[in-house]
Formats: sequence, C-alpha cells, structure tokens
Amino acid sequence: GELREQYEFIANDNFGAGAKTGVGYWLQRVMLHSDWHLGRFARVFIQLKSNLEEGREPGPRPPDRKRLDLNQAFVDFYYPWTIAGEATLFTLRLGRQEIDFGDERLIAVREGANERQSFDGARLIYSSTKARVDAFALQLDPDRPGYFNNDPSWSHETLWGAYASIPLTTKSTASRLNNIALDIFYLGFKHDGA
Repeated sequence: GELREQYEFIANDNFGAGAKTGVGYWLQRVMLHSDWHLGRFARVFIQLKSNLEEGREPGPRPPDRKRLDLNQAFVDFYYPWTIAGEATLFTLRLGRQEIDFGDERLIAVREGANERQSFDGARLIYSSTKARVDAFALQLDPDRPGYFNNDPSWSHETLWGAYASIPLTTKSTASRLNNIALDIFYLGFKHDGA
C-alpha cells in the first residue's frame, strides 16, 4: 500500500496580482492493493484509493478529494511465447487500470495531484528484451468526490492507440545506451462536446 501526507502552502500565486493568500492545507492519499498471481497465465489486481483534503479555501479542487473507490481493478491473461529463440510475453489486461507512457507528458497517472488518474478498458501488451508494444482502447474514469460512485458511462473522454518503446543498443557491445529508447506511438482521443 501507500500513504502520502503532503502539506501545501502557496503565497502570491498570481504573482502578486489580486488578493494575497497565505493559507496552507493538508492533502492525504491512502492506497491499498492486493495482487494475486493465479499460476503462470492469470493475475487479478485490486487497488483501493482514498484522497482527502483539509483546510483549503474556498474548498477542495476536483483532483484533491475522493472519499473511497477503486483506483485499479483488472485481470491479466498471460501467454508466454518463444519467437526466434527469444522469450516474449503477451498480456491482455481488462478492467480499470492506470496507464502512463514515456515521460508522462501526454498520458499520465497524475502523480503530482492528490488523486491518481485511471481508465476503464482493454490493453494488449507485447514485451521482450527488444521492445514493448501496448495497444489499448480506454475510457477515462471520471472521479466524483463520494464513495464508490465512479461511473465510466459518465465519461465523455475516450483514448485509443498504440505505443512502442524500443531500447537503443550499440552493435559492438549489444548493450543498452544509458536507458535511451526510441518511442513510437499513435494516440487517438475523443472528447464529446469539446
């Protein structure tokens, strides 16, 4: 699990223009999970989240407070395969899940905010020592501040695409270049009403 306590104090947040504020507030994140590996071919992962905010005026921002809900609840089905003498793994992930790629500028779990972001849907993952490729179709899981009241049908945001990450190596030593990788991706995004 995870427990994160954070105190934020922001003064002159508009570079001195307008009213000056100087009130701090507490943010708390509690996440508990259970991870079951059912043999070599299946996995069930469940993660609860509770995010609280105390003392912010005029009140909590949307990503500050979520009383209690599922952050992740998915099932993985694995298929190990040997291709040209190299071990590879195909994973089909179904359910609520976090997703982030690269340096998290386009798709992220929103680590900086008190409440992490998750999606509902399916993802197919191919992984080997030479590359990792994710193909996915997901819908944003919009958080509401209550208890277990997230409803994916309430979301108007859909995300789909593919993301490949290929570690770069040198031919002479076949070693990785300081964790440098080539990322190639296609992202589709739909926001109803935007």
